[in-house]
Amino acid sequence: MPKGSSGRTATAGGKNVSAENIQPAGREVMTTFAKSASNAVKRFPELKGNPYVNLHEINQADIKTPGVLAYYGIDSKSIVVGNKTIDYQDQSDFHPAGTGNLEGVVAHELGHALSYHQLPGFRDVEKTVRIAHAKYNRQTDGKLTRAEFMREISVYAAESTHETFAEAFADWSVNGIKASKASLAVMSSWRMSKH
Repeated sequence: MPKGSSGRTATAGGKNVSAENIQPAGREVMTTFAKSASNAVKRFPELKGNPYVNLHEINQADIKTPGVLAYYGIDSKSIVVGNKTIDYQDQSDFHPAGTGNLEGVVAHELGHALSYHQLPGFRDVEKTVRIAHAKYNRQTDGKLTRAEFMREISVYAAESTHETFAEAFADWSVNGIKASKASLAVMSSWRMSKH
């Protein structure tokens, strides 16, 4: 994508997203992304050097699609953060606690960047969520359905397994060991057992 392009349409989360005035990300977004990527590598050292953690194209734009704060372009392997996301604050349960802000949104998109590509040593998202759901029910003596388990992470997580993973990743990245038990179950189920 050419820098400073006037606009484009991409597909994110199954919907067409329209963005205009696309520019390289500013310092605040880049610093936030670097923090999320660093957290991921600290907790999963095997991600070091992975091209999806070391994205070279982080952009900001005027995202015109209602309800879209940012998106990860699977084909372009780039994250686009909406200019309005810089000041975004949401304390509802739509996102995990503490992630309804720029840091959480950027971590969420990094979660998508990692989950949309099969990485060596890591499970695919569908299997990760299935294993995490079973693990969570064992740990809590619960009988939650899969949808109820996903909702334990956030309202948005219940939309799909990819959103479940991205929301759990954001919760874990921002909150560390204080993330919800459901998010921690997802993250601990993502990595395959070492041989």
